[in-house]
Amino acid sequence: MSNKIIDFLNNRSNVELKSEKIELGIIDDLKQYPSKVKNMMSELQGINKSAGDLKAKLRSVKTELNGFANQAANVSVQLKKDLEIFKKAASELGMNPSESKEYAEAVKSFTDFVNLEKAAQKIYADASEI
Repeated sequence: MSNKIIDFLNNRSNVELKSEKIELGIIDDLKQYPSKVKNMMSELQGINKSAGDLKAKLRSVKTELNGFANQAANVSVQLKKDLEIFKKAASELGMNPSESKEYAEAVKSFTDFVNLEKAAQKIYADASEI
């Protein structure tokens, strides 16, 4: 009978030791979380900086696009005025303005400038959705 008691006590201490090992393992697991949080916070700060850099770049690009669209619009307005002046002058001289190569090219350029302005405005609108 005494062998059974000794066996029981021996087995019981093994169980307790295993329990202590499990507890120590959990403690080791818990110890990793503060450093993991610190690493992830650092990573998030890097992502946040990248996002800030992108926002700044996007603002800069939007400013450039707005300036480009305004420039194209201003050129379009001036070109339209010049086309009207030429058309009037050609009519006074009895000429058909469409027969002038320069006039025809300027009319095409006017359309191109209007399209440039629209394209810049569309890109600006797309960039604003980001």
